[in-house]
Amino acid sequence: METYHNNGFASYQLNDHDSPALGHEANDGLQQNNLLMKEVLQGEEQKAPTAKMESPEAESKAKALTKRVTKAQAGSADLKAVKEKKKPARYRETGHSINVQHFAMLKQIIIGFGSDYVSPNPLYALSNLELLYTTANASVETVTNKLSLYQQDIDAQTVAFSKLKKDATRTKNVFAICGAPVEAVKRCESINSLIQGERIIKLKTTDNKDHVSASHQSHTNQIKHVDSLIELLSAYPEYVAPADLTVAAWTTRRDAMYNTLQAVTVTSVDLKMARLDRNITIYAPINGLVEVAYGVKKVVLGFFGARSPQYRMVSGIEFKRIKDYKNL
Repeated sequence: METYHNNGFASYQLNDHDSPALGHEANDGLQQNNLLMKEVLQGEEQKAPTAKMESPEAESKAKALTKRVTKAQAGSADLKAVKEKKKPARYRETGHSINVQHFAMLKQIIIGFGSDYVSPNPLYALSNLELLYTTANASVETVTNKLSLYQQDIDAQTVAFSKLKKDATRTKNVFAICGAPVEAVKRCESINSLIQGERIIKLKTTDNKDHVSASHQSHTNQIKHVDSLIELLSAYPEYVAPADLTVAAWTTRRDAMYNTLQAVTVTSVDLKMARLDRNITIYAPINGLVEVAYGVKKVVLGFFGARSPQYRMVSGIEFKRIKDYKNL
């Protein structure tokens, strides 16, 4: 059977098979072989290795691409958050001492201006800046000293009240076996319960009524409970206890508790007054250190201009106000 040419090409050439030269005929056996070869090649193409199998690099890139597509589908906001780089946080120190130190820098710059700095308001004059800095610096140091004394008294008070509950329980146990009357033992147990902060009358779990009561655990009440314990122990000579639980030992402890409580009261008030004086000196409206500093900046701005090198020297010096400074 013959195969005829179509526009100069054999029919098998139109099917992308290898063919003899243009114008030549192909027999049936050759055509069948070409068709068979095409089927074999198509089968090999289906089984051909992919880029993922050929290259580990290509595999990793494909995985990365898949992840990016998934993130894009999750939402543009999440994708933007992933792409954006986190900026490092910036912190600037603030506080009373920082304000005073910045004021010292401002004052020193004003001194450097010399006669070029002229203030129409005596509040912003160099002489007042010197005085204000000295007063503010002293007020900060005073607060530091008062705080140290207060902490020392707190430590002494902690020692005086330490082991109070433990020793009260030991005293109750010793008193219970000393031969005192039953009513006296019950009274001792009641005092110990007050020292421990327990309820004298236990509440029932089925009681739905509101019971308003305090634990009586303040230092003042603790001293009062120890007083009651000393009075009870003194009334019964048969009470014989270890050296640290005798009536004399409890009396010494009670006096130490009272003295340290009074000392803390005094130093705490002194600390509060020192803090108030410091806050008024630094933050008071109009004549406080911070407000004067802002006024000095305005004087430099007015005399030298916003773009002057003089104003640039002082404009970056920061001063922070405290809450409710206008009430000082």
